[in-house]
Order: sequence, then C-alpha cells, then structure tokens
Amino acid sequence: MTNSNMSANAEERDITTVHDMMVILWENKVSIALLICICAILSVIYARSLPDIYEAKVVVMPSSTEGQSGLGNIANSLGGLASLAGVSIGSGGSDKIVFALETLKSRQFNEDLISKYDMTIPLVAGLKYDMDTNELILDEQIYDIRSEQWVRQADGPLKSEPTPWETFQRFKELVTISQESETGVVTISVKHFSPMLAKKWARVLVEEINSFVRLKERNEAERSIEFLEAKLSDTKLSDMRNIFYQLIEEQTKTMMLAEVKVDYVFTVIDSSSVPDVRAEPNRLLLVLLGTMIGAILGILIAVLRSFKKNKIFSDGPGQKEG
Repeated sequence: MTNSNMSANAEERDITTVHDMMVILWENKVSIALLICICAILSVIYARSLPDIYEAKVVVMPSSTEGQSGLGNIANSLGGLASLAGVSIGSGGSDKIVFALETLKSRQFNEDLISKYDMTIPLVAGLKYDMDTNELILDEQIYDIRSEQWVRQADGPLKSEPTPWETFQRFKELVTISQESETGVVTISVKHFSPMLAKKWARVLVEEINSFVRLKERNEAERSIEFLEAKLSDTKLSDMRNIFYQLIEEQTKTMMLAEVKVDYVFTVIDSSSVPDVRAEPNRLLLVLLGTMIGAILGILIAVLRSFKKNKIFSDGPGQKEG
C-alpha cells in the first residue's frame, strides 16, 4: 500500500470518527441538553446558597530599627564580651520582623487574640451577614442567643462548646499574611461573612502584634538592666564597668523606645476599611463550571451508551455464524 493510500485511509477514518461522534451527539441531544440544564440549575442553587465573603486588608511596613542600631554597633565593637557578661543585647531588625510574622501565625498568640476580642461565637456560629441591619446572623442550631448556650450536636472529639484549638483552626483559615521580598511590605488580610468584623480583626492583628513584641522587648530590657546593675556593683575593673555602662545605656534606650513607639514592629501604610464588594464567591464562574460539567457528563454518558449498544450488537447471534 502506497503512502498516498495510507493517508487517504487515515483521513477517511478520521472523517468517519467525527461523523460517528456527531451522529451519537445528535441521537442523544435531548438527554445531553437535559443533563446540562439540571447541572446548570443545581449550580445556580448552590451558588445562591453560598454566603457573601468580604475581605479586609491592612498594608504595613517594617518599622525603622534606629533604636536597635546602637545595640548592633556595640555588639560589633565589644565582640564576645557582652555574651561573656551574660547579657542579650537584642536582635536585629530583620530578626524582629521574622519573629513578629511567625508569632502572628502561632497558636498561642491567636488563641489569646480570639479570647480577648470574643471571636469564638462569630467564628463558629456565624451563618451570614445582614447588610440591611448590619448584623451577623448566627446559626441557631449551633448557638442559642436567648439562653447564650452552645447547642450544637458535636461528633467525635469535638464538643458543644468549641475548644481554643478549634477556634484557632477556623481563624487561621480566614487570615492570609504575605510579604513582598523586595520591599518587605506585609499585607494582612481577613475574610469573613461580616465586613465589619473582617475590618476589625485585620486591624487588631496589627495592633496586638505591635503590642506583643513591644512588651516582650521592654521586659527583656528591664531584666537586662537589673542584671547589668548587679554585675556593675560586683566588678572593680574599669574596662568591664565601661562595658556595663554602655550596655545599660542601650538597654535603657530600648526600653524607652518600647514605651513610646506604638508602631513598634509594623507601621501601617494602608489601614483596613469596611469592604463594600464581596471577595467570594464568584457565582458566575460556579454556574459556568456547573454547566460545563453537565455538558461533559452528558457527552460521556452518550458515548458510553453508544459503545455498549454497538458492543451488544457485535456480540449478537448473527456475528457468530461462519
């Protein structure tokens, strides 16, 4: 067989295959269209049942680390003497930012935050948000507002009243923290049914991490000063006394900075506002996906039915006669 004949036969088979497919689709057009309509309707119902989700964002910049530059210079000039004295002279600005970002993701910090701002009920029992009354609608099968009791039927390790671990897991799903590698700008976003709560929670995350790190470093500076003053009274060497005086001076600066600087770790560039437009769900996309799934299922079912039908005929009694 020549190459021209082979290509002609291949083209004929391709045409036959396409023609057969078109015949199959035409014969099953009613069932395919019906399945597409059913999936489209179901996707519309599903999309409409989903609550609107709003996203609030806070954009922050790492605060200036001028207050820590003196400590770094002393650390370099004194070499290992400060360590020998048993004093921690603090970490650099980049280390402080890393510590703050990791603390924002930590369980203990978030559990304390959830408890402080009474987030448990909206996190677990929140159902949807009423834009007319500006109120969060709670699921009465989970939390009874009148009796102020948890009434949900929990299975497995869960209980009627949510545990701190459960609320932390739920809150973690709502929060996104990202940092640009080039500029260091950090974006903290919170998604929730309530645009008011999304704004509030994004704001308090920044406020609380600034307060947390500020308090931590202030306490460390106070303990270092107490330790250095005790060491100062015990030593008679003038060189060591000068070292202790410099360390006390820098620890005092750190403590003063922690007292007066509100934006201790992050300076707010763009504060959160109440979002007016929902972030999720994309209902049009969900309907289109549902319609496409219906079309794909309809075509697959039609092809499988045709294949099964042809197989039955090919295996029939007439095919067995020689």
